Amino acid sequence: MCRWGLVLVLVLPACSLYFGTNTHHDGGVHHDADIDFDAGAVSCAVVMSYDWNDGTSQGWTASTTVSNVGGALVFTNQGNGSLQAFGPEAANVLAETDSISFSVRIDQYSSVTSPSKLVASTFSLNTPFPGDGTLQFALDVSTLAFGQPHVFTFPVSAGTFGGSLTRAAFLGHVKFASLLFADQSFSSNTSTGVLDDFKIVQTVGCTR
Repeated sequence: MCRWGLVLVLVLPACSLYFGTNTHHDGGVHHDADIDFDAGAVSCAVVMSYDWNDGTSQGWTASTTVSNVGGALVFTNQGNGSLQAFGPEAANVLAETDSISFSVRIDQYSSVTSPSKLVASTFSLNTPFPGDGTLQFALDVSTLAFGQPHVFTFPVSAGTFGGSLTRAAFLGHVKFASLLFADQSFSSNTSTGVLDDFKIVQTVGCTR
């Protein structure tokens, strides 16, 4: 009996100590470790952002016309060989690890039966003076369908650079964003696209 009593004395405090220092509830409502981690989190800085929630075009232009419909940028083309949208010039410094993302929806494109055939489509960052520098990204349109938004996401490092500047100098230069959608032969077309939630965000030294 004495030995059993001794065992109980040793075990009960150990159990009490365990539950007292790990305030974890079965339902997952509270966890001290999670709270400490979140308190020290550093938000990722937004380098460039357009959401069109103010009802304007926010300085963007297009092949033919732009308009703000429902808090998104509608851009059109009439008769040219591609559907394009152009952002305003912006001064910023990019890192190769920064993430570029945006949502695009192609509502019509008269020269193709599906936007998945727009195989010459690209996103670019460009200097104001042609020839100084362009960072171009080929867009994978293989899953695009008319009327369905698609989110593109890629790092700055995925772009192919060309121009008289060095790549490093270009990343710190004034630049503007542009989108181009075209079929393989750049056929004349009537087309409409919708752009939304454009962001370039830092990814290093931050959590979200």
